[in-house]
Amino acid sequence: MPDDDFARPPPPPPLPLDDWLLRRDRADSYREPFFCGREGDYDVFRDAARGLARGFVGGETVIIQGAPGGGKSALRHECMAAVAARSKRTDPWVAVAIPPASLAHPAATVAAIAAAARRERHRLAGAAGRWRGAWERGAQSMRGALAGAARRGGGMAGVRLGGAVPDDGRGDAATAFAGISRLCAGMRVVVFVDEAQNVPAGAEPVLDCMARGYTGVDLLPVFFGLCNTTDVLRKRGVSRPPAERIANLAPLSADEARASLTLAFDAYGVHGHARERWLDELTALSQGWPQHLNRIAVGAGRAARKCGMNVDEASLDEALARGAESKAEYYATLLGGLPAGHLGVYKRLAQRLSHAAAGGVINEDAIRDVARAAGLPDADHVEWLADALHRGLLAPLPGTSGVYHGPLPSLAAHLCALPVAPSAAPEPRSDQSSPSP
Repeated sequence: MPDDDFARPPPPPPLPLDDWLLRRDRADSYREPFFCGREGDYDVFRDAARGLARGFVGGETVIIQGAPGGGKSALRHECMAAVAARSKRTDPWVAVAIPPASLAHPAATVAAIAAAARRERHRLAGAAGRWRGAWERGAQSMRGALAGAARRGGGMAGVRLGGAVPDDGRGDAATAFAGISRLCAGMRVVVFVDEAQNVPAGAEPVLDCMARGYTGVDLLPVFFGLCNTTDVLRKRGVSRPPAERIANLAPLSADEARASLTLAFDAYGVHGHARERWLDELTALSQGWPQHLNRIAVGAGRAARKCGMNVDEASLDEALARGAESKAEYYATLLGGLPAGHLGVYKRLAQRLSHAAAGGVINEDAIRDVARAAGLPDADHVEWLADALHRGLLAPLPGTSGVYHGPLPSLAAHLCALPVAPSAAPEPRSDQSSPSP
């Protein structure tokens, strides 16, 4: 296989300046033109896709997880674009985006794959192409099965068409996949699930079929989600994802962050004697976090436009101020909607994470102590910890069990500076202030 298979696709052309400056979280809706870095994380996907091309089906489940704003959406769009670029008439591939809730319903899952496969067959062959008959027969078969189930007032593959709870048997999911095996014959299918931390109970049969290769389809599942996605998927039956197929997103390096800003500056003609200083200062402010980087770049673009893109030291202060405001705004969004009193608990956790002796990590005993001191019942501990993971305050420390760190740069410092009293809590014990892996 050529070494350039699944090479990262070239970035899309940038939007017009006025359109770009209106966007905030751009990667959610389209490919990010200034996305740099994540080479190792992309390689996790690329190696699995190369394995699928060689016929490795089952046991190759990919999990890419990280705190909010870590670049998961941008990386997902890039991976999907790579699949599309690989597809050709003699070797068709298709990327299928499936919402996590659909995985609890085998019929909904296979219908999404069937629809994407038909579109790709049609795109490759043209309206009168030689594939038309094959995919139309598969489409008729799928439509007939669904119509028959509807007439019977029942369901297909263990799922009631009215949306009732599906059966739990793996056989029902396998039967659903068998219904599209002819349509997908000779095609490689890559299923992308975003927000995979929300995969619901009831998805076990579909996940088991995909993870073990029982679908009868050459299929690779790729999950993108928050920091606890691997734990959620284990509870849903994906019990042994290979370590080399799990990527934990960390901040970009300073060089990667600067390269991203440089692409934006070049695209929109930012110049002037202070350009290099702008790049240095804005890179440092971003701390390598993609969401910060996006917002800081937009703020810098607005400040630069005021001076005709000819930047100087005086306008740098405005660019930095805009960037700092955008970071604080993002943190406020992450912390919004907290129950009464929980912000003080989060502040206490942030103080523990920022404690020099703790080394930026905290163990479950210390987390539980903080929760108890704030009056949170022990029964609420698991739910509260999951909330801290979803908001980006905590993430499991890779390679450890029961040890957490703060994955999102400066969120802990932001919490520590908030004008709210931290929850009462005992002073850190020696075994808590320096948690061991």
